[in-house]
Order: sequence, then structure tokens, then C-alpha cells
Amino acid sequence: MASACPGPVPVLPLDQRIGRALLQGRDDEGVVAVEDGRVVACTRFAAELLKCDPAAAVGATAEAFVGALGGELLQLHFRSLLLDSGPSEFVAPRPYSEDEWIEVRSVPLSPGVAFLLKDVTARELSDRTLRLLVHELNHRVKNMLSTVQSVARQSLQPSDTVSAARDFEDRLMALGWTYDLLTQQRWTGASLKDVVRRTLSPHLEAESPRLQINGPDLWLEANRVLSFALALHELATNAVKYGALSNESGRVSVAWRVDPKSEGRLDFEWRETGGPPVRTPRRRGFGSRLIERSLARELGGEANLTFDRSGLRCRISAPMMRAAPTERPG
Repeated sequence: MASACPGPVPVLPLDQRIGRALLQGRDDEGVVAVEDGRVVACTRFAAELLKCDPAAAVGATAEAFVGALGGELLQLHFRSLLLDSGPSEFVAPRPYSEDEWIEVRSVPLSPGVAFLLKDVTARELSDRTLRLLVHELNHRVKNMLSTVQSVARQSLQPSDTVSAARDFEDRLMALGWTYDLLTQQRWTGASLKDVVRRTLSPHLEAESPRLQINGPDLWLEANRVLSFALALHELATNAVKYGALSNESGRVSVAWRVDPKSEGRLDFEWRETGGPPVRTPRRRGFGSRLIERSLARELGGEANLTFDRSGLRCRISAPMMRAAPTERPG
């Protein structure tokens, strides 16, 4: 007995194939449907994302519809999806926009194809910010490793390896807390007053009568914070070992001001008094080279050490830093 030939598969209505809710117009996803080379549906939200007239779109050929869209990249992606029989997707800028993005997914309808559109601007901007942060992190890590390499090379030159290792460890700790300070401010910079107080905190409390800090609250850019912090660490360490903080009566004065007579340059002075008599060293150590060469170069100014018998002095003159912001990143 011969079997009956199956009849043609019935074609479901368009709204059932796509989803009644989508065709009626959802607020978060639009639809453009194409059958037999012509646009048969274009929801309000899809037209809004593509910046086209939904009434003019319906009935137009797919090629005419795509050709009228703004943006060559968007047109290229749409044409690729029209040639692809399977599901696919892409992300592209919205027409006539460089900072708004849409995601388009193609869904086979049998027959025809539907394009589902979403606004993914927030996601793309977030991804872009993340990529920038990763790039910036890579840059800062490379700079940090370069700084550590330089500090290690200079610290381990002396013959006393135990003392050199201890100095190296102290410098790494200073570098570490400087990174903490910058991270708190999202690497926008740091207050000069905060840098001074934090550098001296392992040795003296801010309220100690042996410490005097005077100066306006100026803002240092991130690269200057690192150089300034390492230089102040060297001054503080030297004061503890050989200078004003090596006895019970010495004092340290840290003061700075902006000189309006010299195009607003910063005048910064570290002055020690009451410590043991100071003698000029026979050779310049790591700290001296860091201050007089590296710091001066980073600040674009001058840095000088004076080995006065009554106490060490360090004078720094550099282009003015800006005032610290009243609201800082949390």
C-alpha cells in the first residue's frame, strides 16, 4: 500500500515566528524582519536605534534598507548577515554616532530572517574603560618594575650586603605605601602635605614637637609623587641614622611656599637642626643622587643638598604644582 505524500509544511505567521511581544514593541530590544528580500517588519525601538523611519522601512528591499543606514561598518555587517543562513551577531556604532553602540543578532525564521537589536552603549563604554585600565595598569607595572630595578641596583652596590639588603627593603616599603596613597586617589596624584606626613610617620608623629611642617596643600601628579616620596624617604632615613633624628634633641623642619615673584615656582626646604655635627660625605650615595639628579629631572627644576655643620639642608625649586582639590576621589 503506497504511503501518502506529505503536504507542504505550513508557514507560521510572522508574529508567531518572531515573538508577539517583540513585534508589538519591547523597550529593550527591537526587531527588523526580512522575507523574500524585503523588510516586512520594523519595530519602533529598532527604528529608533537605527535612526530610520519605520513606515518607510517596511516594504523596502533589504538592500535599499541597508544602503540607507548611516555608517559603512553597520552596512557591511548587515549585508554579511543577509548572506549568512545561520544565526550570527555583531556590535557596531549607531548610525551617525561614535559613542553609541548597538548589538545586532540574526535569527533564521524559515522563511526569512529577523534582526534583533539592542542598545549596548553602557556595556561597550564599560568594556572600553576596562581595556584602558588594563593598559594603564600594564604601563604602571612596567614603570614600577623599572623603579624597583633601579633601586635594587643602587642599593646593593655597597659591600655590606646585610645593610644594603635592609636599605633595599626599606625603600621597597616606601614605594609600597606610595602606591597605596596613589591608589586611594585613583592615581590622579596626591597632596604634598600627605606625602610629607606619610614619609615621616614611621619616625615621628605629626604632632611631635621635633617635627614642623608648614606649607599650602599642593597637589602632586602621580609621577611626581613617586619621585618626591622616595626622595623624602632618603632624607628621613638619613636623619634617623646620622642626622637630627639620631639623638633625642634634634628637629626637622619641612616647609614650602609658592613664590609669586618667580612665575609661581615651588620653593621646598628640608632643614635639620640639633643633630650631630654634619660632615660632607666623601662620595655621593644613592639618596644624594636620587635627590639631586632623579628628583630634579622629574620635577623639571633644581634640587640641592647642603651639608651644613649645624644640620643637613635640602632645597628644591620646581614649577608650581596646582592646589589640592577640595573633593578627592574616594
